[in-house]
Amino acid sequence: MRLFLLLALCITISLPFALAYSPKAKHTNFLDYRAGSERKLAFIAFLKPIIEKKNRSVLDDRRKLIRLSKKSKLNIREQRWLRHIAQRYNSKNFNAHDETHWFALLNKIDLIPASLALAQAAKESGWGTSRFTREANNYFGQWCYTTGCGLVPKNRDQHASHEVAKYESAEESVITYINNLNTNPAYRNFRKIREQLRKAGQTITGYQLAIGLQHYSETGQRYVKEVQALIRNNKFDVASVSG
Repeated sequence: MRLFLLLALCITISLPFALAYSPKAKHTNFLDYRAGSERKLAFIAFLKPIIEKKNRSVLDDRRKLIRLSKKSKLNIREQRWLRHIAQRYNSKNFNAHDETHWFALLNKIDLIPASLALAQAAKESGWGTSRFTREANNYFGQWCYTTGCGLVPKNRDQHASHEVAKYESAEESVITYINNLNTNPAYRNFRKIREQLRKAGQTITGYQLAIGLQHYSETGQRYVKEVQALIRNNKFDVASVSG
């Protein structure tokens, strides 16, 4: 009986921590942690597995695309998958007979280093404490433009129509963020830098890719420097995801 009570007590104590750090958890309240290293560690432990999981999925698609690009003929299932992946990455006029289309699609299907995603999430969400993160699971400050699609910023200009997008979970926020960087025309230079690093056989780091994010914020180059500072000061690139 005493052993049973002890086990029950251990489970009760450990359960909140397991839920807080589980990548499947919809949300965790980072205000429950002391500001500084304790909150940062909780934030990283919660968000990094979600980012890495999505990167693995993207890299699986990338490897499959490379494999199919080398085949002389695709079967019906492969053709269907190719049409689906092309549409998902905003390459709706993809022509499988045009080699440049394959290269253009491959340029979009690639990882976003965890170091970069963590730095941007930390900056945009205040290490998970912002109103938009707590109420809308929005870790990356992403906007939407349909009435009711998210939360209205309190200081929004009276002529503006954007809202801060609302997500069901942190995972949905991460997926949308990665898709945004991989498809939005505003980040063409970002993807070009990544492609050049791959061709040169160099490690794709968040610090280098941050250079291509000048259009992510109205502050432009200042935003880039702030993201790079977060990566450097927190040593995010030391254990970055590679592809």
